[in-house]
Amino acid sequence: MRTEQRIAPPENNDHPVLPGEEAVRSSIYAVVGNGQHHDPSRSDPRYTASSMLTRKNGSKRKIPPEIERELHAALCDNLPCALGLPYAFWTREAVLNLVERRIDGSIPSRTLFTYLDRWGFTPRSPLQQAYQEEPGLVRAWMRNEYPTIAMQAKVDRAELMWLGTLNLVPKSITVRQERAHGSSLIKAPHLTRTHVLTYLVTNRHRYSWVVHDPRSTPSMITLLLEQVQQESGRPLMVIARDLPALRDILGEVWCESRQPRIQVRWM
Repeated sequence: MRTEQRIAPPENNDHPVLPGEEAVRSSIYAVVGNGQHHDPSRSDPRYTASSMLTRKNGSKRKIPPEIERELHAALCDNLPCALGLPYAFWTREAVLNLVERRIDGSIPSRTLFTYLDRWGFTPRSPLQQAYQEEPGLVRAWMRNEYPTIAMQAKVDRAELMWLGTLNLVPKSITVRQERAHGSSLIKAPHLTRTHVLTYLVTNRHRYSWVVHDPRSTPSMITLLLEQVQQESGRPLMVIARDLPALRDILGEVWCESRQPRIQVRWM
């Protein structure tokens, strides 16, 4: 009898594994039978060579292109509450609610993730961004500093979250402009000007984010922290990269006035 087996995902040394990420990654790499990865094209008649060759690009999209542009613009220029949704900031559940309301139907969560990735709304964690730039320092920080922070969050019954920002730029941006933005950049479709995506992510990859004008970054970061903490009902232990811009926004006076509801630790 063929039994289902699970194997560990292949090693990837390009970035560190987030705490709590291993279980998520392992579940993705489920295999069937004799240890071969399951391939739906072997058993599903819909996945034939002729059908794959004759399918028009975009013909299987759940969201029509014109509605996709409208949704992308809505996510960039509004908070969910402005669109009549019961959420303070964008989450995958909030986006799913908006999409299903707009197309008057339902879409699978996996399909929604594909659209969010295409729009640039699935950023890497701040830990992975830092590791790409300074792998040695990040390894040392994970070994020496992170265990203490994680233990303190457990003692305080706090929600451990990572704070990050990302520049979303038009696809027409030039190489020179791209270098000026640095590595924390994604070329997003449908944009005519640069936006900033500010987000909080847990170790279990639960994201809360807002897309805004670069000039409102300080107010959006503090508002995001305050609102997420209120919705959570628990203290937040926030880990942020030790960058001058973030230090200016989350200064000592701001951090001390929010303790113990919000505690900031620097990476």
